[in-house]
Amino acid sequence: MGTPGDGITAPLLTVTSFEELEERADEAAGRIVLFASAWEGYGKTVRYRSRGAVHAARHGAVGCLIRSVTPRSLETLHTGVMRYDEGDTIARIPCAAVSVENAALLLDMDRRGLDVVVSMSMGARTEADAPSANVLGELTGRASPEEVVVLGAHLDSWDVGTCAHDDGGGCVIVMEAVRLLKESGMRPRRSIRVVLYADEEMTQQGGRDYARRYADELPRHFAALECDAGAYAPAGFGVRGDSTMVARVRELARPLAALGADTVEAGWSGVDISFIVEQGVPGVGHRVHGEHYFDIHHSPADTFDKIDADDLAANVAAVAALAYALAEDPDLPPPDIDAGDSRP
Repeated sequence: MGTPGDGITAPLLTVTSFEELEERADEAAGRIVLFASAWEGYGKTVRYRSRGAVHAARHGAVGCLIRSVTPRSLETLHTGVMRYDEGDTIARIPCAAVSVENAALLLDMDRRGLDVVVSMSMGARTEADAPSANVLGELTGRASPEEVVVLGAHLDSWDVGTCAHDDGGGCVIVMEAVRLLKESGMRPRRSIRVVLYADEEMTQQGGRDYARRYADELPRHFAALECDAGAYAPAGFGVRGDSTMVARVRELARPLAALGADTVEAGWSGVDISFIVEQGVPGVGHRVHGEHYFDIHHSPADTFDKIDADDLAANVAAVAALAYALAEDPDLPPPDIDAGDSRP
């Protein structure tokens, strides 16, 4: 949420963790709390973005700032979702990210005993829900068209950038993979369905709706592969499924060694497909050498100039080859799902 029209001005309290805030809870009332947390990997550090305002508001803070969720930056701001729990009775306070450099400066000033006062003026607001849509396209299978392998990516992005890696690259990879298969005449046994999901960044309504809409068909969904890791050089795939499925994908990916995409391990497969993966559809997550992914993630720097054409082409080739192999493999076991029992 934003600030009142004339903004807010309040003393600053800087902390580096939720634990430190609890220790200094009696100092938070009437202040703007800055979480100047060090980068500890995305999964751990993103907690301050998603829940920092909640923790601060519980102790009477009037505003919240977070160090941008990135290992490094050049004065770039990184945005993203934050959320309250349904039924929360705490005040909903304005929350914003500051750059890595400014977070370090404010932390240093506070630690040296200087009295830091911050003014916040934000026009952010939450609008009512509005219709959106998933976009689907399908390469119909030649022998068992009712059996499906999903290739997924998400259409939405944060408006601070142009979503070149998150997830424009993913959308291009899955669309181009199927276009190449179609143009080459390589029509697999099963259908390959491309799904460009809506609303991955906020409440994942695209993934949820797909799981509801196609609930009765999930027993015929043999796999779902998601591209939402950027378009850097390909590294392989993660598999969410049993050990048999991990081993099978590893075998199917073996010919991708020339592309550097043959490493297959058990792991997370993706947010959008998670709603059908939780029902038993095997999930496959596209992996890249994304050492610099979080440098630009959710920031104005996620622009097309960061895309390397050769890396993008290699990802397309790897995903096309694995999608074809999954859709063609006669020995791929069907998911263990009872029709009608898979509605989220």
